Amino acid sequence: MAGKFLTQSEIGDLARELAKTNSVRKREELTRHPTYAVVCGCPDPRCGGWHVVDTRRLILTADEASATLQRRKHERNRNRGGSMESQA
Repeated sequence: MAGKFLTQSEIGDLARELAKTNSVRKREELTRHPTYAVVCGCPDPRCGGWHVVDTRRLILTADEASATLQRRKHERNRNRGGSMESQA
């Protein structure tokens, strides 16, 4: 039977690393960029991995997300309505 994927100390290491990464994001004004956890798999029993800030993508603001959802809903309803008319 396989063991745990991450031990308690590795999870603690990842949590501390996340706090460090978030403080760097705030200092460098990158709070609109997402972070990803990278699990390295090294033999160190206390190393869980690290976090990477993805500067290629942006997290949408609440207003942008709402506008995107409304636009997609409108497109979906327009497409659904068009296909129903062609079937009738």
